[in-house]
Amino acid sequence: MDSIHFPDYKHSILNISSTLLKYYGVETPYASLEKLEKELNKDYKNVILMIFDGLGIDILNKNLPKDSLLQKHIVEEITSVFPPTTTAATTSYYSGKTPIEHAWLGWMCYFNKLNKAIELFKNSDFYTGEKIDIDVMKELPYSTIYEQITEATKNKVKTHKLFPDFIQTDGYKNLEELHRTICQLTKSNDRNFVLCYSPFPDKIIHRYGTQSDETQKSVLKTVRFIENIYKQLDDTLIIVSADHGLIDIEKEFFIEEYPDFMECLSRPLSLEDRTISIKLKDGKKEQVLSAFNRYFAKDFILLSKEEVLQKQLFGPAKPNPKALEFIGDYIIISKSHNSLRQKTASNEPLKAAHAGILKAEMLVPLILLNTHSR
Repeated sequence: MDSIHFPDYKHSILNISSTLLKYYGVETPYASLEKLEKELNKDYKNVILMIFDGLGIDILNKNLPKDSLLQKHIVEEITSVFPPTTTAATTSYYSGKTPIEHAWLGWMCYFNKLNKAIELFKNSDFYTGEKIDIDVMKELPYSTIYEQITEATKNKVKTHKLFPDFIQTDGYKNLEELHRTICQLTKSNDRNFVLCYSPFPDKIIHRYGTQSDETQKSVLKTVRFIENIYKQLDDTLIIVSADHGLIDIEKEFFIEEYPDFMECLSRPLSLEDRTISIKLKDGKKEQVLSAFNRYFAKDFILLSKEEVLQKQLFGPAKPNPKALEFIGDYIIISKSHNSLRQKTASNEPLKAAHAGILKAEMLVPLILLNTHSR
């Protein structure tokens, strides 16, 4: 699965959210997924969207037999958004918008007014770890799909968001607790929409690689959780997908080792290790292009901001001004199993990563588990 694969914003994770929004009466400009739409029209009391971080098609194929529950119920292979990374992808799930609209483009985005690369989920300076007095949600606001569904249905559909306790103050501590919460919520007489997110198996895959024993155990634990939920619920459609896949990393380039390239840059690297934003000093365009071709062209693609917008990589919509700020002058995208990084106080090497343009990073499953036909 090493071929280049671009996002398809008519068959992507964004379209899971747009299909759900349309089903609940919310207008959206984005296409529905026909197979999901058909299933939703059976009018279930409970609809559950489960997002498992990193559970891409390639990860499933490497770690699960073809006759497993999840493999048998994949109805379609769809793409992530660009870049295929948690920050951009989960925000597209939660907002029903493309990355170019919501502007949560990567793990760390460069805010010109602060002159810092900020980790959006942590409100901290990526390079120093310093906590920053900034409210990212105020800087990059969006209306969530559960808020939109509540408003459109006039609260006739009860919406629930279930996140781990390191994200949500009253969040779940483990999958067992998440299991109990889902069962309790769906036993009510209400119509329910439940969105839950798990940081696994991504956290394990980053550390141990895509085919390790640890990764397989994490994937199997996820499958058991889904199977148990599926067996216990009634009148429920369970939608299982992921935000992205992962690939094993072969080499990490560090920009400090290429001073003639680094001296062209007016700010630190930002976004991700496999989709990198750079901003140039005045008069350095020819030098940076020459250095890129000398060192990185075999493993990476270099696109100007204009080319990125023309290709609609971050989505086919009017750009958020913040997204344009975060893109910088050029985007460097990995087309190999290599990453490009800048040294920090704690550069932990990663066995596996994502956010590039390879098929294994981009393709995720659309899995539908229908309790009517169980």
